[in-house]
Amino acid sequence: MILKNKIEISVPPEKLWGFIADPVRIMSWNPKIRKVIPVTIGEPKAGSQYRIRYHLIGGEGNYAAELMEFEAPVRCVLHLKGGNLPTKGYIQEIYEITEKQHGCQLTQTILTDQAGIGFFRALHARLGHLLGSGSARRYLRRLKKLAESSETDQASPFVQASR
Repeated sequence: MILKNKIEISVPPEKLWGFIADPVRIMSWNPKIRKVIPVTIGEPKAGSQYRIRYHLIGGEGNYAAELMEFEAPVRCVLHLKGGNLPTKGYIQEIYEITEKQHGCQLTQTILTDQAGIGFFRALHARLGHLLGSGSARRYLRRLKKLAESSETDQASPFVQASR
């Protein structure tokens, strides 16, 4: 199952990047993330690892997470395993930023096809995604409000460090 959402945000990609490229900052707009503990020291980059307390399919659990891709300021992939997933199951959250005339477009893709979940749990997740309180669109609207109201106009420090 692939869950996909898009949202237009009236800030440059560099300003939005810090809100999606750092799992610690993702907590500011995604209430399903309860706690993030960085395992890798330093700024987020490809290969950075985290322990994340996340309320995902099947309830709240502790997940091992890794930033599989990190292409500032356009794309990052957060790979999650453990928690309530089967041993070989995983979920990936992909964030892609496209520059637009008056800001940017953020595309969030959540891949659950390798999560190892059954039909009824997948159906429940899809319905929650489309209609329920777990709707990722609601969280992206929260991100939009946060990014557009952010008092600093500086680019994310992660963009400058990765160049």
